[in-house]
Amino acid sequence: MRTGDRANVVTLIPPTPQTLWGKPAVANFVLGGLGAGFYVAAVASGRAVEPASWLGPALVLAGFACVAGEAGRPLRGPRVLARVRTSWMSRELWIGGAFALLAAGGPVVPFPGHQAVAALAALALALAK
Repeated sequence: MRTGDRANVVTLIPPTPQTLWGKPAVANFVLGGLGAGFYVAAVASGRAVEPASWLGPALVLAGFACVAGEAGRPLRGPRVLARVRTSWMSRELWIGGAFALLAAGGPVVPFPGHQAVAALAALALALAK
């Protein structure tokens, strides 16, 4: 777009800076994505899956703890879990919990293909973020 063409641009809704997300929410995005990505990369490479099986979920859970601390009333967390049909945060918590259980619990109670299922849950978590 050339500079002279900007006069014809119509703005229906002017942009406004996001004020709801603080640093803990950003930490959730970073830690959750990092933990999920770390686990998927470890499974895809076939190496270091054992450290990834505890570090990936730990990063995701640390991100969730950041959001719970920012929420103001972290004891209302169970209410968030009940709003799966309308809340992306609820979906993210369910998917993140499933990933954490599959990745961390896989070495304790292994079943065939648990790493692949946990990696799929990690990808779903990254998409939900």
